Parts: sequence; C-alpha cells; structure tokens
Amino acid sequence: MPDWLGRAAVIAMMMTDPPGLFSRLHGLDWYGGMLRRWTEGLGLRPEQRVLELGCGPGCLSRDLAARGMRVTGMDCSSRMIRHAAGAARSEATFQVAALPLLPVDDGTYDVVLAASLLNVIKDKPAAIAEMTRVVRSGGLVSALFPVPGFEQAANRLARQMSGFSRAAMRQWGRSGAPLNPDAVCDWFGVAGLAPLSISGALEGGIAIVTGRKL
Repeated sequence: MPDWLGRAAVIAMMMTDPPGLFSRLHGLDWYGGMLRRWTEGLGLRPEQRVLELGCGPGCLSRDLAARGMRVTGMDCSSRMIRHAAGAARSEATFQVAALPLLPVDDGTYDVVLAASLLNVIKDKPAAIAEMTRVVRSGGLVSALFPVPGFEQAANRLARQMSGFSRAAMRQWGRSGAPLNPDAVCDWFGVAGLAPLSISGALEGGIAIVTGRKL
C-alpha cells in the first residue's frame, strides 16, 4: 500500500469510525502489545479495582477484566462507550465521564490508568489531582504518553512496518501532542504521588510515569 493511501485510510477512520480505528490499533503489537506490557509491568492482581480513563472502545479494559480485575472504563465520548459496552461480553463496566470531574467517591480504586490521555487534556495538574483523589491510599496512578521527539521515533519505527501499521504509526507521530516527563513527574508529586518511576517504550518515544498515593 502506498504511504499516501495508508495515511488517507487512517485519517478516514479517525473521522468516520474512531472506535474501529482504536480497536484495530489494539490488535497491533506496537500499540496493543505495548499497553499489555505496560499493565503487566505494574504487577496488577486479580480482584483489584482498576479504572481506565480514556478507555476508547474498551479493548484494554476487557483485557484486564479477562485477567480477573474489576475494571471500569471511562471515556468522554458516548460513541466510544456505546462501542465498548456493545462489544464481546466482558466483566468490565463502562461509563461516560471526563476529567477533571469524575463521578466517583474518594479512594474507590486500587489502580488508575491513563494511556495517551494526559497529553490531550488542557488542565493536566487538575486531571492528575482527580486521578489521585479516586485512588485509595497506597494505590497506583500510571500514565503513558508521547514525549518530545516521538515523531522522529515513530518515523524510525515506521520504516520497519508496512500498510496500515506503518501509516498509523506515522500519523500518531504527527499528532501525538507530546509531554515532558519531568513536568508530569512534578505534577504527580504535587498531587501526592510518590515514589515515582519512569520507563519508556517505542524507542524512547513513549514515557510511562507511575506513582503510589501517599
């Protein structure tokens, strides 16, 4: 598939079928596999209460529920939530909600996850404070996001790919809205999350910041 045609296909899905686009991305190892490795690295356990913010069509939430966790997926898009709730049967539950005001009591969850969400939210400190509020004392908050230089890393990785996968990687590189990991760590600290850990993915183009609520 020529690059221009692949990019056109990705952009068309972004405009007409966002749930289908993210479901398809989840089937790619560089995206869905990255998310699975991220959550596996957190040492999550069955029966833990997990909140995924910006859950999209619910692919990761369903994966976590299949591993025995009690998962709630939230997204600001009612279309995404309809798709998530109508997909294959799962123990996960889904709800329309958006940061920085979540319809959740303090300390409800053991773990709060946000993949490629902080970078597209306007008030990032307020969002992190809200994520911290809804996690229990001793619980984890973990965010995955692109960093400055991600577009270059995405282009390098795309050279090893073809078709839809290559086009999707390049498009994400162009539109990823990167964040500085140091700034995210500062916001985590102000919100009361420590100690902090930072790891990376996709040749360093993606950062993962995780903190435990004090």
